Amino acid sequence: MNRLTDEQRAYIQMNLPYKSVPVIARELNIGYMNVYREAEKMGIPRRYQNKFTNEDDEYIKANYRIMRARELARKLGVDTIAIYNRVRKLGCTR
Repeated sequence: MNRLTDEQRAYIQMNLPYKSVPVIARELNIGYMNVYREAEKMGIPRRYQNKFTNEDDEYIKANYRIMRARELARKLGVDTIAIYNRVRKLGCTR
């Protein structure tokens, strides 16, 4: 089992409300399960959902037809899958 540094733990705690687990795992170069386990130890539920703001939703609606999901994800700091799920929920089409 990989041991996380104090810096990695602090990064997870600070960024989990704003970034998805896969994004954090990539940024820290660790497995996503390590992020989930650490979040669980911190008392953060495993099914933690990234919350999109109204501004994020408007940005997605305005740009989904002209930007790739990957670009939107980078801009909003979330995983590409989160964008696809949000697009479906918002009813956006290309």
